[in-house]
Amino acid sequence: MKTKILAAVILLAGIAFQSCLGNGDDTVVLESSGVKKPNPDPEPNPNPNPDPNPNPEPNPNPDPEEDDTSINEGHYFEINNSQFREGSVPHGSCGDFFYVNMNSMVLAGGTNWISIGSYVKYDKFYIGIEGVNGYYEYSPDVDEEFLGVDGYEYWYSIPLKYTMEFQRNINIMISAGNADCVSGIYTQEITFVKSQDGALNVVLTFDNAKDIDLLVVTPSGRMIYFGDPGGFFNLEDGSSVFLGLDHDSNAGCSADGLNNENVVISEEVVEPGDYYVYVNLFSNCDATIATNWTCTVRYKGVLLENKVGVNPATGTFAVGAASNEDKIDFDNPVFVFSVPRSKAAKAGAGKIDLQKSGPSQPSRAELQKIAARKK
Repeated sequence: MKTKILAAVILLAGIAFQSCLGNGDDTVVLESSGVKKPNPDPEPNPNPNPDPNPNPEPNPNPDPEEDDTSINEGHYFEINNSQFREGSVPHGSCGDFFYVNMNSMVLAGGTNWISIGSYVKYDKFYIGIEGVNGYYEYSPDVDEEFLGVDGYEYWYSIPLKYTMEFQRNINIMISAGNADCVSGIYTQEITFVKSQDGALNVVLTFDNAKDIDLLVVTPSGRMIYFGDPGGFFNLEDGSSVFLGLDHDSNAGCSADGLNNENVVISEEVVEPGDYYVYVNLFSNCDATIATNWTCTVRYKGVLLENKVGVNPATGTFAVGAASNEDKIDFDNPVFVFSVPRSKAAKAGAGKIDLQKSGPSQPSRAELQKIAARKK
């Protein structure tokens, strides 16, 4: 059960310090994590979803002809240090992979680390999408190849970076080759999970079912995390905007298959200034395996340059890593990025009082209620 008591205490000090610095039927729609808090001034929208469908169900094939377009036209994913090739994914009978691990549920803008184990040494991998022209040819770096016990196993990692335009269910196809032969094709069904719309998107992806939390501190000192997830708020003109944590994955080690969390802020309420981003291993649900994670921030679909750290940021919680239920290292953010005043919405952030939109620290009773709801 999540009881981040000490973390909340540390949180207040950290925030105070930082403030001073200042598709189709198969598409899965997970509920937002918005546990609403009292909000005397102004009132949050009493209906957490004022428009019955503010973010329409994505069509798994919005353009009926799009399946005939190329994989590299921005609708799907990108792979750094790869080459685009025309045609179908190569395949043969060299030998299949004995292990493949990747997330089967994804968010737009997220990352998917594909881990592959093979008894054959490969120097190229081919990644495509069923029914879509073209594929990526990826050559792993030396340090991405791990020789297994007794020299009979080879391990590889391939980073897929989904674009913000990604909004459909697909079947990813993977094969590999060397100078002698090409493997058979491994196919993985990928289910798209929609998120709220917003100009600022911070997406955290991890590669197995751990309770890992994303925390974002805004320039005004508001912390967005599972304990104060935010949600929908009314502007003065009566319109509704989203500011908060949209997905909270594997809470209390209850695996949901998503392995993604994201913070979304509507353009109207994007604040200018510095944002601090933290990734916290709240609970190491299986300490026998390591967990790789990637955190990416985009403003209006474009990667922001960080003031501290790199974007995307990557890291690993090693085998046996300790759970951090009662502590967060606020002195070491994953990265710090800034939204210039010239790019922030014109007076948009002033239309709602972000400091008063909810308490920054839930009480002990509220934390217990939140944890119970997340079980």
